[in-house]
Amino acid sequence: MEEVSGTIEIPNLSEEQDICDIEVMVTVKDKTSGADAIKEMIRVKGAEVIRERLANYIDTLKIEFSQGMILPTTKGQTPTTKPTSASANLANEFKQTSISGSNSSSAPASKPVKIETKKISLKEEFMCSKEELYRALTEQNMVQAFTRSVANPFEVEVGGKFGLFNGMISGEFQQLAPHDTLVQRWRMKHWPEGHFSVVTIKLSQSSNCTTLTLSQTGVPSAEADRTKEGWKNYYWNSIRQTFGYAVNIF
Repeated sequence: MEEVSGTIEIPNLSEEQDICDIEVMVTVKDKTSGADAIKEMIRVKGAEVIRERLANYIDTLKIEFSQGMILPTTKGQTPTTKPTSASANLANEFKQTSISGSNSSSAPASKPVKIETKKISLKEEFMCSKEELYRALTEQNMVQAFTRSVANPFEVEVGGKFGLFNGMISGEFQQLAPHDTLVQRWRMKHWPEGHFSVVTIKLSQSSNCTTLTLSQTGVPSAEADRTKEGWKNYYWNSIRQTFGYAVNIF
């Protein structure tokens, strides 16, 4: 009997998404008929169970989040959040879930491979001052508010580490120019081990909004579209919804 290992990934989880439309991606490391059979079984039969668990998670998260957060005001108050047990439970259940076969023999470690990468560029507008937007990206309470999870570690200094979305995103601050520029080493947990992209965020303010421009180099080519959508859904849209920055406050 062979051992098969791999991961299950949920790339498009959102409270606005119909649970039936949530994508369950299954990958296996081995290229054998047995591995393919296990992959198909989990993709077909396991997806239903996963979606059911996710539906319960989203319902619980909505309740906990509405009870545990105080939104900021335009005068600089920061919100406080209670780490949600729903987030912790989801992380424990679905954090890079291993797909295992029945043999105890381990596959040999794979050799490093060259990674093809792409550059991502984004431009977004927020109805707030650039000072407020910079705070939303660098103050732990505000980051925990829009990510709906604990930010740990979160060391806002050059060389300081950060971990978001229960460890699914991690990295290091490389440059901090208050209210103007952020540069980070940034990676997703399922990317090849040790591989980081470089994220540069610049803020500029006009008379009625703040413009954020993002440049991200070194993104694995296969992950470029998914990463771009992740920024939009889990960062920018969530910041607008959490802090009201989609409404003109000037």
